[in-house]
Parts: sequence; structure tokens; C-alpha cells
Amino acid sequence: MSKMSKKMRLNLPIGLLCFAAGAIISPVNAVINTTSPLYGSLSNFDVYNDNLPEVEVHGFEIELHGISKSQVSYSFGSPYQAHYGNPQIVDGGLDRSGQPITKVRYESPYDSALGTFTKTTLHASGVSNTGGHACYLGGPIGDYETSGCEHFGLGVIGSPSATIYRWLVADPLQPDVLVPVTNPGTGLPVVVNLPAPVWNVPQPVLPQPGQNPAPPVVDVKIEAPEVEPANIFGPALWVKLIKTETEQHVELNHLLFDDNHNPVNDPVNLIETEVEWEVMQKRNPLFSSGGGKKGGGKIKALQQNGGPLKVGKKAVTRRYEYFEYTGTLTAEGEADPQLGKDVDAQGNPMPAAFGEPKGAQMVAVNFDSDGDGIDDGEDNCINKSNHGGVAGQRDDDGDGIGNACDAHWANNSGDQVANLADLKIFKQDFGKHQKIKTDLDEDGDVDLNDLKLFKEKFGKPAGQSGRRICNALNPC
Repeated sequence: MSKMSKKMRLNLPIGLLCFAAGAIISPVNAVINTTSPLYGSLSNFDVYNDNLPEVEVHGFEIELHGISKSQVSYSFGSPYQAHYGNPQIVDGGLDRSGQPITKVRYESPYDSALGTFTKTTLHASGVSNTGGHACYLGGPIGDYETSGCEHFGLGVIGSPSATIYRWLVADPLQPDVLVPVTNPGTGLPVVVNLPAPVWNVPQPVLPQPGQNPAPPVVDVKIEAPEVEPANIFGPALWVKLIKTETEQHVELNHLLFDDNHNPVNDPVNLIETEVEWEVMQKRNPLFSSGGGKKGGGKIKALQQNGGPLKVGKKAVTRRYEYFEYTGTLTAEGEADPQLGKDVDAQGNPMPAAFGEPKGAQMVAVNFDSDGDGIDDGEDNCINKSNHGGVAGQRDDDGDGIGNACDAHWANNSGDQVANLADLKIFKQDFGKHQKIKTDLDEDGDVDLNDLKLFKEKFGKPAGQSGRRICNALNPC
């Protein structure tokens, strides 16, 4: 493994954004747990269709474990996702550990008269490193329609325990239904080999009286792609990890190559970065010796890194780039990089072992997501500044969610979605000159501007808070 640590200016796109906080939201009669961490992530990534040319792909699926439908707060869609538009968010039941599964499905429209799906992602005949944010309509990829590359993304309130990606094709038995691509030998769904990073930001230990608090600790891990049941080893990947800390926050609406508000694009923003290369590969647990998860080999199945945030830094990013490993293998199929042939003296890949790019993701943690001076773990409205002046974190219905992002008042133990019952409450308060819960802009009046804000929030869950709620939306 090579490590290069230096101060430098980088021009990198951000592909996946995670907001870390210290606790999850709480209603009036709920149990408040101020020691449970909250993780929120917003992700954007590019992926190539590397199925066989004869496989007609008509969609893409993101399967999230440990996340309910109501926790999906954002999705990348129209008009930039020109093939599949806005995704469907569907309930996938429970996994083996009893955690909820949510599926985010990007699907082609179906023409019933012609009996066919109208949109297709072509087989990628050639691939290049997109950086994680290029394959959308009007993006830097240039030949989006014929590139075989797509851009997908979503935001969640919470941290998925597992994330699985799959391409979708027409079901032979129900031609108007899309199902995952399957392995013809096993009949099992084929998983896209794009490892998804998982963040963990442990709750900091409270300092002793008179002592300064310890800096936040940030950990992130990725796992190598899964192994086909009949194989001893799964596919081997080169993973390039770029670790960055910045003095600016990262925002979802500035995740573009040419956006100067993106911290890693800002010419005045000094960035500390480290670069590492590593080969990752899993071993089938049915086989008892060798590398991978069972240990004893040269190659890791799990990469985990982290550490405390440096003084003065407000955001941490991890950029992962994945490339095919084409170097030396053992007789069983385990990657066995040879010095001078596959890897140089510094641990960097050599041409013989370095294959095509498979994908890229960027993940980041902000420690005050909306920049209002309140750490996310204490902020009752994480993604909208509501501190200072008259506002000062007002929460007039006492449910743990600040007025600025809460338009649900009728049943704080229910689904947290603003509905007709909330509209009735708003009508009753309209025109009042008081600091009350329906004063969404927190200016002391319930007026037309509050009505505009209510319309924007109608039919949507209450906003993200740093305090924990135990209710139907967020069971404890």
C-alpha cells in the first residue's frame, strides 16, 4: 500500500455526501436518546453497464437495508436522469436480521401497445474514469445516450447497514415487469461490483469539567464485491482511496464539476489529502482457508479507515475509485500481486495489473450541515439554518423538530407527513401575530410566506433533526 500525504489543491467532484449528527429526532411523548448517533447520506454516482451486449437493460435498482421508505429524502431524477427519470421508492420487506429493506427503482416506461420498454442503457463498449459525476444528460460524459453509463443518486435519513446495486431487465414471464439481471448458472440476481461505503461517527465522550471536548472521530468502511456461490474467490478490484479534510462544508446542490461552491473545486480552499492504493477481494466462506474474510491471504475483503477530525476542519471526504485487477492470480483465483510485475515498490499498480475503471463514489461528513453554528447532533433542523436572531432554534410544538422544517402538527406519534389535518390547523392560525408552531419562517406572524412554505412541505415528512423520535416513522 502506498500513502502520499500532502497539502494540495484538488479538482475533484463529490459523489456521495453523508451528514453526521449526534442523535435522532423526538416528539412530545417520546423517549429522547441523546447518545444515539444519526447518520444521513446523500449519494450520487456513475456506473457502467458491463452486462453482455445481448442483455437488454431497462433500469437500475438500489437496495437499502436498515432504511424505511419514509427515510428516503432525496432522489436524483428528471430532467438530468434522461433515461429513467424519477425513481420509484418501494417497500422490500425485512432482511434476515429483521431490518427493513427499501428499494429505489429507476425504471423505463413501458409501451403496452408495442409490448416493450421504451428506454435502454446500452452495453458499455468502452469505459473511462468519469470521477463519479458525469453520466447524465448534459454532463461531461458527452455521449450520454450511447455511453452505456448512467448516473443515479438518493438521500436517506439514517445509515444503511448494507447497499446493493442491480441492473434491471424485462421478466420473461411478465414482460411488463422489471427484475434484476440473473446469473444463468445459478438463477441468482447479479450484483453490480460497486462497493458502497458505510460511515460510522461514534458519539463523542463528554469531557470532564474544565476540559475541551475531544474532536469527532470518523470511520468509513467498504467491502469487496460478493462471491458467486460456485467460485472460491470473488472479483478482485484495485481501490484508489483519496482522503480529504476541508475547512468548508459540503452541500448537495453544489455537487458538480464546474461549481466553485464545491469545497474541492474552490481555488482558495486549502485541502489536506492522502492517497492509497489497495487490492480487495472476498473469499467464499464455504471454503475454509486462504485470503479474504477467512484471513491468511494477502488481499483484504474489508477496508476500514478513520480517525479524529483535525483542528479547524469542518468536513471529511473519502473518494473511492474502483478498477479491474488484471494481475497475477493463484490457481484458486486469488489475487497475488507480484512486485515489479503487478505492483511497484511504493505499492502502486503497474500497467499489467491495472484494468478498466468500474465506478467511483465520493463520501463526505459535515459536522454542521447547514452552517448555522449548531452541531448536527444538537440541531433541531439540520438542513436549514435556524439559529440566531428571532429564530434561535424555535420548536413551538415541542416535538424535537424546529419550526423551520416542521409542518406536521396533528399527530406527532404518527407518520410525520404534513396532511389535511395539518392544513386545518394552519387555517385556524392564519393571520395570527404570534410565535406559534405554524410560524414556519419564524418571523412572529403566520402569513402568506408561511402558506408558501406549508405548500412546499405538504405531503412530505417533517425535516431532519438531531434529536431522536420514537414513533411510527422512527421506531426505537
